[in-house]
Amino acid sequence: DLYLLSGESRLLSSLPVRVRQTASQAAVELVLQALLAYQDQNGYHTPIPAGTTLLSVYQDGTCCTVDLSAEFLTAGENLTLAVRSVCATALAQSESPWVRITVEGATPQGDYGTLFDAQQWQEDWFIQ
Repeated sequence: DLYLLSGESRLLSSLPVRVRQTASQAAVELVLQALLAYQDQNGYHTPIPAGTTLLSVYQDGTCCTVDLSAEFLTAGENLTLAVRSVCATALAQSESPWVRITVEGATPQGDYGTLFDAQQWQEDWFIQ
């Protein structure tokens, strides 16, 4: 599933998708690529800035790290929602209980608080 915004809500909603897995790509990588390529339609829209690309996904113990291009940081007021969208989508596909986002291979520096710390699934991110 992709985790996107639906309608005017500031909460995430799941959108089932099918991806064709190859031997060289993990399911989490394929689903994240689908999330980043998603074009707003049928009332679902993405908080992730256009042009954001997936640089890598890797497992580090109990944490899945998702490395994104610098465009991700241009989400502005939607940055928290963009982080949640990526984390929820990765958590749904990964066996890891934690997801951490890096940008261009590093933890973003700035006034982000705990936004780029490892994240766990949070029920209050979603439409109930």
